[in-house]
Amino acid sequence: MNPPYSQTNKWVKHAYFQHIKHNVNGLAILNVSTGSSYWHNYIFDKASIAYYKGRIKFELNGIPQKNPRYDSAFICWHKRERK
Repeated sequence: MNPPYSQTNKWVKHAYFQHIKHNVNGLAILNVSTGSSYWHNYIFDKASIAYYKGRIKFELNGIPQKNPRYDSAFICWHKRERK
């Protein structure tokens, strides 16, 4: 998922709880906001984090879009193994 920056908290919370409820993998590309509550509540110590070097570039139908002003990271919540 790549949520709108204005609603990141809501989307991350929902994705995290879906991951827990259904024991599924989840992947998100997010702006790096390590001081935010959602980062501490749903990402740190709960997911793998891979920081993206540089700025992500987006295209829509081959047309370059406005690039984000923030650094990005890939967040992966991993499915738990069943015992």
